Amino acid sequence: MIGIALILLSLQMIGEATAPLKEARFMPQVAGYLAEDASTALAVGALLAFLLHSSVATVLMVAAFVQQAGLSMEAAVPLVLGGECGRRPGRHLADARNGPEGQASAPWKFRLQNGWRGSGAACGERD
Repeated sequence: MIGIALILLSLQMIGEATAPLKEARFMPQVAGYLAEDASTALAVGALLAFLLHSSVATVLMVAAFVQQAGLSMEAAVPLVLGGECGRRPGRHLADARNGPEGQASAPWKFRLQNGWRGSGAACGERD
């Protein structure tokens, strides 16, 4: 419950911070361009997530832009998808910089290191 409350609070705060963008002269041109070019919107979403170090913050920011600044859904969907992809490079760069002893242990790493093939059987592979 606390997590949901914090997400809603952050959505409200981001919404208040982006409210001046509604009157910005450049926002309709940016929103129109992102709506027309999905690949650019995907790259911008990935860049935002990489810079913010959080895909959740990117999704909340895009939701606030849709609500406050008039961003269309045609632009919002690629931004959110790019935001989901953009966080991964930062995580991998941090793992590479910290070395093997500083890496976070992920369940899939445990499975790979111990020889368990995981979802291979679900994909039609046999032992």
